[in-house]
Formats: sequence, structure tokens, C-alpha cells
Amino acid sequence: MKVAALLLCPLALVDLGAQDASDPLVSLNQTFRAWYAAEKSRRLEHPGPMVMVKGDALVFLRQGERKEFQLIPNGYHRLKAVSHIPLAIEVKLGPLAGQPLGAKDVEALRGYMETLHAAMNEVGQGSLAPASLARSRRIAAASWLLLESTVEKGTVDEKALRAYLRFMSPLVLAEARDAATLQLNALDGAMQAWRRDLKPEEWRGFHAIVMGAHMAREQEISMQYFLALTGEKREGRRVIFLEGQWDEAKALDLLATHLVDGDVGRDFFGDPLRMHRDLLSDAAKGWLKAHPVVR
Repeated sequence: MKVAALLLCPLALVDLGAQDASDPLVSLNQTFRAWYAAEKSRRLEHPGPMVMVKGDALVFLRQGERKEFQLIPNGYHRLKAVSHIPLAIEVKLGPLAGQPLGAKDVEALRGYMETLHAAMNEVGQGSLAPASLARSRRIAAASWLLLESTVEKGTVDEKALRAYLRFMSPLVLAEARDAATLQLNALDGAMQAWRRDLKPEEWRGFHAIVMGAHMAREQEISMQYFLALTGEKREGRRVIFLEGQWDEAKALDLLATHLVDGDVGRDFFGDPLRMHRDLLSDAAKGWLKAHPVVR
């Protein structure tokens, strides 16, 4: 069992940050941190093949070789931009519902309408499927009518806005479905071609690291794909999510943390995922049960 693991539990409960460096407890904790960092570095010497989803790119790493593949096709971005039209209208008009528009608001809406008109001419030049193109134009037309009516009235009709948003909901989800299909087709095509070059033992050591934003973390599309591909039930072992960062060095550092903490969880608790939640979480549940904070 690793010495770093032996030191982890007791010292995690002691605040040593402000104590004198000559304090033996401080020295023990510093040794733990040094050994932990060294073990992380060792685990990255031969990490096995891995894939990083980094924005629009899919990065393949294997035996010191790095390959980058453009993951997101152009049609995806067109569909996303169209889906953002109703979202833009909601965040702009929603707070103004029932209020008269100021001169700056009217100017902003007129400018947006001009951009909307130009953008929809551009959408038709892309490679969208006929059904997607027709839906995109439908979204744009309904959005234009709402904006035109709002500018003419000089106020935001809350009832009309809510009706518009409800009408948009299934259309936006349909755009998202088509965008997801484009992305997953590209991701699966690249992954299957790359995987064919891996030996069985390499595949067993494969990891996927997905970099993404906080709000998209729950059921993120690439995470769903890699969990299905590897047969994993949840994030934390072969499939890892790096939140709010798009840096490969930070992704590798997170992988090393997962590898080391997986050993700690297995050696102490028989559960390689135990350290993926707060070590104090079980104690907190017991305390809250005994001391209800809502009175």
C-alpha cells in the first residue's frame, strides 16, 4: 500500500497551513504532498493511449505520438447558431417583459434583426440537410416576426414572448438532435479508425478526457459516447471530465490524480471511486441527520 495513501486520511483533517515549518506534523504533511506529486509523475510516464476532447478538436495521444482531428463539422456550428436565436431573444426580452423599450434597446433589436436577415441568407449556402434548413428558416422567420412586432409596439408583450418560446422549444431540440448526430458521427468515425490500431492490452489501458463547461457537464454528449464505448457506468475511471479548462497539461495532471486516487480508494475502501467524493461526505451525512439545519 502506498505511503501517500497511509498519510492521506489523518492529515486531511488537520489544518497545517499556518503552522511553523519546523512542526513535525507540517513536515509529515509536506512529505505526503511530495510523495503524492512524485507518484502522479510516475503514473504519467507510461499512461497508455488516450483521447482528449478539446473544444472542436479530438486529440489522440499514444506512445509519445500526438494526432489532432477536427471533431465538429461546419453544419454543427450552423445549427448551433440558429438554436441560439431564440435563446438570445429570451435573455434580451425576458427581463423587459411588460416594460417600454428604451432607445438603446430598440437600436439593439434593429441591429440584431439586420444580422438575422444576413445570417439566414448565409445558412442556405451551407451543407445542411433539407429538413434542417427548412427548420432553421422557420425559426428565423418566427423570430423576425416577434422582433418586428416588439419594435413596432415599443414594448415587450409577455404573453406573446411566452407563446413564442413554447413554439420554439421543440424546434430548438430538433436542431440540437441534428447537431448531436453530426458530432457523434464524426466522433465515432474517428474513434473507430484509431481504435483499430490499438492492441487489446492497449485498449484496456485507454482513457478519455473530456474538457467542457460547467453547465454542460451533466450528460455531456462526448461523455455519454465514451462511457458507452468503454462500458463504464460513471465518470472517474477510464472516462474523466475536466471542467472549465481546455489545457492539455491540466488534463494530464487530472488523469494522474484519478489514477493515484483510484489506488487509494481501492486499497483503503475496496472502491476505486471512493476518493471521487469528499472523504468527509459520510461523516457530513451523519452529522446532518443528527443536527437538522432546517428548523
